Amino acid sequence: QLQGRQRLSPEIIVAEHARILELIEAGDAQGAAAMLDEHLARARELLAASLGGEAGPEADVPSSALARQPR
Repeated sequence: QLQGRQRLSPEIIVAEHARILELIEAGDAQGAAAMLDEHLARARELLAASLGGEAGPEADVPSSALARQPR
């Protein structure tokens, strides 16, 4: 949950994980892969920043999972 100097909120983490699972359950492999890529890119960039690098643009991209309402 702690990614770099910024804390990723539990709401974002849960929303992204739920969206990935929802896409898998719906049989949308391409959508699930895209959401997973977005999720991991943000985590990777924030982790790099915590190790002394600079976070890339993916670190500040709003999560597309938050745009969806949970089931």
